[in-house]
Amino acid sequence: MIRKRTNTRLVALTLALVGVLWAGAAQATDQAFSVQLQVRRSITVTVDRILDFGLVTQGAGLQTVLAADTGHTAGLNATSAKFSIDGEPNTTGLVVSLPSTALTLSSGANTIAVTLTGPSSGTVNLDGTGLGGPIYVGGTVTVNAGQATGTYTGTGTIRVIYP
Repeated sequence: MIRKRTNTRLVALTLALVGVLWAGAAQATDQAFSVQLQVRRSITVTVDRILDFGLVTQGAGLQTVLAADTGHTAGLNATSAKFSIDGEPNTTGLVVSLPSTALTLSSGANTIAVTLTGPSSGTVNLDGTGLGGPIYVGGTVTVNAGQATGTYTGTGTIRVIYP
């Protein structure tokens, strides 16, 4: 009789545990969710005009090209850099920046430091065809009396990012 009671209790306990586990499994549920991907047209930046400090003489001192179309106080025929942007039509608030404003121009072994300024706008909006701009970048350079003569060149970088 004791053995029968133990078996009955064991069976009852086993059934109770199975019931608890089964009830827990019945509480699980699945939930679907949405997944999205937005693909935009690649951004293209076109250099419409380079930054040119123009013709400057030795000892000319501080030369400034504004991040604008006019108003420069640099050498003869100085021009700001001018860019146009192409991307996803009707996009507003593209962020425009210069990753680095320090630039070194070189002419053979000779160098001169330039500080880039601008861009003329920190953001640009693209029209219904995807075009935006113009964006202007200027800079400053100091030409000392001992600066070696020559044509100094270098490369700057402008960055445009979708918002």
